[in-house]
Amino acid sequence: MKNPHNLASSISSWTFTAEIRNLNNYYPYGMELPGGAYASNGNYGYGYNGMEKDDELKGSGKLYSTLFREGDTENGRWWSRDPKEWKYPSLSPYGMNNNNPIVYKDLDGREGVPVNYDSELQMFFSTVDVQEYQWLTFHGVPFDFKQFNEAAEHNTKTNNSDAYVNIQERYHYYNWASTQVSGKWFKAAAIVNSRFSVGAADKHTWNAFFLTDDTENMLRKVNRDLFPFNMANFKKIRSDELNMTFVNYNKESVSFSGLKGIELDYALVEFEQTKVQGILEKYIRENPGEEYSSASWTMNLKMCIADSRINRVLDEHFNTELGQDEFDFLNYNHRVKLGKELINILYEEDGTNKSTGTKKAKVNKNKGGKKKS
Repeated sequence: MKNPHNLASSISSWTFTAEIRNLNNYYPYGMELPGGAYASNGNYGYGYNGMEKDDELKGSGKLYSTLFREGDTENGRWWSRDPKEWKYPSLSPYGMNNNNPIVYKDLDGREGVPVNYDSELQMFFSTVDVQEYQWLTFHGVPFDFKQFNEAAEHNTKTNNSDAYVNIQERYHYYNWASTQVSGKWFKAAAIVNSRFSVGAADKHTWNAFFLTDDTENMLRKVNRDLFPFNMANFKKIRSDELNMTFVNYNKESVSFSGLKGIELDYALVEFEQTKVQGILEKYIRENPGEEYSSASWTMNLKMCIADSRINRVLDEHFNTELGQDEFDFLNYNHRVKLGKELINILYEEDGTNKSTGTKKAKVNKNKGGKKKS
């Protein structure tokens, strides 16, 4: 008998017999190679990347079932759209493993992540010295949203709008801000800044060349110059100090004092678009050689917008087939109309109380009553 207290000295004399219970060889997206699979137990239900096999419809190893979608390994496609397709506008929402099964894995059907994501990437990021106004990103998305949120808190308190250097970073800020206050304006701002809308003008963002260089330059300029005003308004709303009065582009006096819910959201739209109009007119004066016609910018913007809610507003309120005016991006009133109707849709979607900007409490109609038999 070997000495159990001196395991190292005895291991070299031990012998083992390995039993192969499951063996698979795959094509890139997980379809089994002919004759390349073996299982001593025919009931084993898992395969490529540990995903659950669904062999009833197409045969062994040709279809996998995950938490969010069914994956077809014969053509490397999911059977339904990517639940996070907004993060990857340059990729097909049906493509498995980000169309790159060597580098990416996608275990639950939500999004492809690098094969070494869980180990090497986290190990690398843990060594980076991050200041309180900073956060780490991966493919433009915050690596740790807790870290991003803490930076957003700090930057809001210090009015550090310069920390957000592109449209996508401002998009994530607006998304965060929308969770901190009631109302829908900041959620609408996030939608407008997404990659399916104005965010398509961001540098290094693929937009199928729908946006001309002049349009991209203009959108980036407007977005950058506008952001400090919106951050300042968010800070004042949180501290209940937004009570100023401003004159909108139509020379009408608008006061924030006492406004709540949708009325506050509407006033924020008018304030923002008044600022936008001033930035636009200054940009046109300073860049006379660029193509800045209403028709050109409007056409370019409409071609890159893919958000269903924005398109719904355009179809219902700027439809020339219904005798309505075509949406003109340089028109202040058109942009205000677009913003307010988008906010109406957001209230409609989740049943938020328009007077307060908070969600309505659910009422149990059967409370205290008899159950129906």
